[in-house]
Amino acid sequence: MMRSITLQALVLALACWGGASEANAERFVFLVSVHNLNFAKTACDTVLSDEPNSVGAVDCKRAPDTRALGRALEDQLMDALAVNTNCAGITVTRDPHPEYDSGVPSTNYIIKKQKPYWDLFADYVPGQKIFNWTLFSNKSGGEGPPESVNGGGTLAQAATDICTVVNGRGAKIQRFN
Repeated sequence: MMRSITLQALVLALACWGGASEANAERFVFLVSVHNLNFAKTACDTVLSDEPNSVGAVDCKRAPDTRALGRALEDQLMDALAVNTNCAGITVTRDPHPEYDSGVPSTNYIIKKQKPYWDLFADYVPGQKIFNWTLFSNKSGGEGPPESVNGGGTLAQAATDICTVVNGRGAKIQRFN
């Protein structure tokens, strides 16, 4: 009897320990600058062409390179993620734009080969304080198709929602094709 209880306690302790390490595992989010900066440029090109006197056009005209507006959104989003306590345990970094920045750090490549991670697209909207975002979950080594989750809103709301998804605190969604 005592041996059975000890064995059960050991199995329970191992199960809790394994689950705890998984729950405390560091999670990685990469801001995909190629998308984010190019999206801002395309959004500005459209607004400047279709609505040249709008508030959005004024924002776009202020930037000598409209991709900088996408970078500013990335910076503001990183700040919002950094101060949000729901984001504890998440490392956020940038996947640089190959033309705007100076290459992709080798550490990004290594992390993506070894660990699961999320790619984050942030869609700048000229003249607005809200934006849309999409998270793509990726398995280490790029195996299998990524799953995606979309959202939108202010920086603070986006930070809360993004971290809820990345930390696995929202619903588990199963999609069957």
